[in-house]
Amino acid sequence: MAQFLRKISGGKMKSFDAATGSAGDIAETSFSAANNQATPVDVTGLLFANASVSSAKIFLSVDIQATADLYEMFELKAVQKNSGWDLSVQSVGDSTNVVFSITSSGQIQYTSASEAGFSSSTFRFRAITTSK
Repeated sequence: MAQFLRKISGGKMKSFDAATGSAGDIAETSFSAANNQATPVDVTGLLFANASVSSAKIFLSVDIQATADLYEMFELKAVQKNSGWDLSVQSVGDSTNVVFSITSSGQIQYTSASEAGFSSSTFRFRAITTSK
């Protein structure tokens, strides 16, 4: 366990233990996505190693700058089974028309619709994993 310090009343510092993550965890990262991406393409940096990752929970926000700006937050849950990966997707916010999938090698991919007046699309994500 890692040791951290926390300030408590009276300005004193107190140490506490914090759980360490798994080797497959992904620190917060950003990715520039394309407009009107009709075929699934990789989200760079969002890959889970089949040999070492059993499951993952991904927090991902989509920020599309266009004529009408769109914002959506996704929670993706992935589990590796004998037959490959299963992916569950939930979201809140605007409907960005971004669709996520996962390949048999653990790579998250996306497709997107054509947004009028498109300027940019940014995905920000991080992932918590469990090891095999």
